[in-house]
Amino acid sequence: MVCPPHSWAPRVRPGLLLKSLLVASFLVGGAAAAETEPFVFSVEPDTLRADAGGMWTFYVRLQNRSDHGLYPDSLFIDWVSEDPADAGSTRQGTNPMSGLAHAMQPASAHDATGCSVNMPAEIARGRLTVRFLFHAGRDQSYTATHDVAVTGSDLDERFPSTRLDAGGRAAELVVMRADSSAWPAPGIVLLPAAGVRARSLVRWGLTLRERGYSLALLSPPGAGGSQGPDDHAGPASTAALNAAIARVGAERGFDAHRLVLWGSDIGATTALLVAARHPELKGVVAVNAEFDRVQAAKIAAPVLIVQTEEAGLAAGANAFVAARTERNLPVEARLNGLEARPVRRADATRLALDFVGRRTRQGGP
Repeated sequence: MVCPPHSWAPRVRPGLLLKSLLVASFLVGGAAAAETEPFVFSVEPDTLRADAGGMWTFYVRLQNRSDHGLYPDSLFIDWVSEDPADAGSTRQGTNPMSGLAHAMQPASAHDATGCSVNMPAEIARGRLTVRFLFHAGRDQSYTATHDVAVTGSDLDERFPSTRLDAGGRAAELVVMRADSSAWPAPGIVLLPAAGVRARSLVRWGLTLRERGYSLALLSPPGAGGSQGPDDHAGPASTAALNAAIARVGAERGFDAHRLVLWGSDIGATTALLVAARHPELKGVVAVNAEFDRVQAAKIAAPVLIVQTEEAGLAAGANAFVAARTERNLPVEARLNGLEARPVRRADATRLALDFVGRRTRQGGP
């Protein structure tokens, strides 16, 4: 049997045909409208992992579809953590990067502009929202956003967290061994200020590791993976530090006879309290600690006291130094307000590195 031409085509009632034509016209119009949007904003890639140096790298691109120029104004990176270690608390923030926006070229009509962003990773898992502000004229301002998923960090996986039992509470310790060619290497146990996660210092710790030190970064109670609440250099803090010292003393890559404690703010107070029970330490660095003059006489190891301009008056620090000097106990000090120029955080780091180097040098004092 021969079928008539187009006998397969369905029959359509006239009313339905008109409705179909109207729908088709609407869809074509919508597509045309999308094509005439004044710009397309994109971020590549839209899924990120921090590299082995703890950095994010991505490209921001603005495609101009209009007949006039588009001029960059500001760029912001909003981030929100979804890391399981942060459960129960929301870590989020904004990194302004308007300097990059100002360095970008305007996008001419039907042209594009963009820039590469290379920044320290703020989180291991979560999301970024890249916000780009630009204008076309005096009365035409735009804000474009693009979401980016953060799926991990090569740096964090290279140096995973260790869970310590510290008096019945969990304490987070991040161990960063020096290169094996230097083993056993001099060791530093680093105690940050209250609320500062050990993981946030891993990228900074790479510099010390490259200098030949093995590091142990300890989260204070209530921060990172350490159970809280913060007890302000109390029993939980001292128990965590004692557990960390015991752990690194048995760790490959650490020289138990060349170990220094380095603390900042309340972490420095904890270091001084615990050092009184560890005469084997090569030294203690205390930056902006809270001082107890009585404690000064109990620490056998050499102590470096640094009081920066952020910490205010150095009266307590000065009394601590005087108490050690009276007893001929080794102490070095740089105290803001008693120096010819201000003592800043950068000075504290420089002084601490010099002290640690001298105290842990093979065959040194």
